[in-house]
Amino acid sequence: QKQTSLPPVQKAGLTIQMLKGILDSSDAEIKLARGRREYMLADILLRDAVAILVAFFAMRRSDEIFMNKEHTHGLLQKHVQLHCPSHVSIFVQAQKTDSYHKGHFVILSWLSGSGVPIGGWLQRLFLRLDECGRRASDAPLFLPTQGNHGFKKVVRGQQVSKPDTFKCLLPRVFQLFRDHPHLLAL
Repeated sequence: QKQTSLPPVQKAGLTIQMLKGILDSSDAEIKLARGRREYMLADILLRDAVAILVAFFAMRRSDEIFMNKEHTHGLLQKHVQLHCPSHVSIFVQAQKTDSYHKGHFVILSWLSGSGVPIGGWLQRLFLRLDECGRRASDAPLFLPTQGNHGFKKVVRGQQVSKPDTFKCLLPRVFQLFRDHPHLLAL
């Protein structure tokens, strides 16, 4: 069969300035939500901010950081090690493109060169998991939330869907860019 070649689709990437804007906005919204005792919203924002941060700096796809229904890959709490104050190590489990099928470590500095406190955000998520009694080495890092009770317990072997909150978060991000169009120019 004759194959047709289509021109590449222009992709819009997330820049460091956009990421910093998202994190600043999330930080402000988390504080407001906690003040209003809207813990579920605060937990969702915290979890998603850390997920975006890990995906950006560790250059991971969402299916490499979240558990989903097709496979049991994803970051477990034991896969993220905070080495205060120097660096963060993240173990990525073997994927089908991993020729040795052993996985590998991604090393990130505690504080990126752009001033984003990677380790600080991860530490905040771990502290919140501790508060909710959901800190367990074999549990996924990005647990689903459950109202004001914080994060849901996940049974070992139970697959967890990717959070749908990106669908809720993106309109807020777009509103941020509408309110501050200079961010798009960056």
